[in-house]
Amino acid sequence: MKLAIKTCTLDMPYEQMLDFCVEQKIAAIEIGTGNWSGAPHCDLDLLVSDKTAREKWYDAMRKKGLELCALNCSGNPLAYVGRLYFRSVTYNG
Repeated sequence: MKLAIKTCTLDMPYEQMLDFCVEQKIAAIEIGTGNWSGAPHCDLDLLVSDKTAREKWYDAMRKKGLELCALNCSGNPLAYVGRLYFRSVTYNG
């Protein structure tokens, strides 16, 4: 079993976050990419559009022996407004 952490809870720059995970013996990281996460460790638009930036970003974690276990875009599919509830992600009708 490997221990992983969702990194958007760590208020530090990307490289510092990677060092912290290594120091704490974290084996894998889950990167927040948006929605409820401010995505502090991932510029998703840049990574999708720029192969060199994506490789540099990914290589930084691999060089430290970390594994990327997930890209996370969490949100609340059952958002509410007052007494009205909307199934905004899971229901289209």
